[in-house]
This record gives sequence, structure tokens and C-alpha cells, in this order.
Amino acid sequence: MSRARDLADVAGGQTVANATPSGGLVLIEKKTVAQGSASTTAFDFTNCFSSSYDIYQVEFDIIRNGDSAARHIFASFSNANTRLTNNVVGMSSFNQAGATTDGKSYHTSTDGVHQFGGTIAATGSGTFTGTARIHNTQSTTLANQITGNLVMNQYLSTDVDGIWQEDFLSVDEFGDLSGTSTDILFGIIQGDSLGTDVSFSATQAAAFGTISIFGVKGV
Repeated sequence: MSRARDLADVAGGQTVANATPSGGLVLIEKKTVAQGSASTTAFDFTNCFSSSYDIYQVEFDIIRNGDSAARHIFASFSNANTRLTNNVVGMSSFNQAGATTDGKSYHTSTDGVHQFGGTIAATGSGTFTGTARIHNTQSTTLANQITGNLVMNQYLSTDVDGIWQEDFLSVDEFGDLSGTSTDILFGIIQGDSLGTDVSFSATQAAAFGTISIFGVKGV
């Protein structure tokens, strides 16, 4: 199958050669941040969500800039730069590379913090690399939802003991919908893996790396 066909559906009755794409990925915005420019707001995307797309796909490679109590990757939605402080629940399942260790963590926030991965070490520069899918940003009846998978490197090294694969889900509670979202911030926060309420005011770490947001049509 050609790359063109991989990235775009073909409308009925057309050949790949003459097709008009009816779906696929469209790059909305990409941020690449050097280590010297690392900050807690390095990956703040504004006006990235609209009614033009059904869902969004995020490719991320985010690195914490040195030691910190902030050890979990997270996202927070906003509407016209006003942060949404809705109730959030989530979970992630994890498996250690080169070992049989596995398990599950669960997350809650009454302050709009979508925690969806962790826990990197408190020392050094751990990394999160993966793909997230974001649903329902323009809905007033369906909850914002983030799903996906990632590889966490606890120590930013090739030490197999510190490499983990995770699948995750984070969602607004159904009874606490906050309306449409236009913006999103990604970062690294002092979260929790056993359900303790996490506030946006918790310690956040400066981060660098690359995040790209794509709009998805035809799903």
C-alpha cells in the first residue's frame, strides 16, 4: 500500500492515482523546544481545536529538564485561554521492558489535570514518547477524552530497568462537562499514581522536546 493511501482514505469508486482524499491527518501545529528554552509553558497550544476535525492525534517526545518532584506527564484544556477546572478521572497500565513487572495506576483531579503517564525518576531527565488521541473538544454533551500509548524512560538512558510501555485513558467526569475547548497545555507535573487529587498548582517541571498536533478527518 502506498504512503498516500496510508495517510488518506479514498472516496468510493476512485483509484489511488486520481483520488480526492476524504480523510487523513492534517498537521495543525508543531512545537520543537531546545533544552536551553525549556519551561513549564513550552508546550502551550492555543486555538488548535475547532469544528474542522473529528478527533486529534498528538505525537509527543517530551523531556524533563533535570531533577524535579514533577514526575508525571499531563495535559490541561482551555477555552479561549480560560483553563477548564473540570473533574477528571484516568488510568494507565504499564509493563516493564526486559522484565515481567506490570500493573495499573489511576488518577483523579478536581482541577482539570489530565494525568496520563508516569512515574519518571526524581533525578535526571526522564522522557515520555508516544501518541495520544483527543476526542470531543467541541462537544457540550460528550466529555473531553485522551487515549493512547507511550514509552516512558525513567532516567533518559538505555538502562532497560527504567523503560516502560504504558496505555492510558483520561476523561472528564460525565456529570462535570465544561463545554468546548480551543487550547491545550502539555507538561510534567507532580502527580499521583494512586488516585490522590492533583491540582494544577502542584509542582511543574520545565520541559523540552517536540510535540505535533494533527487534525483527523473521515473517522
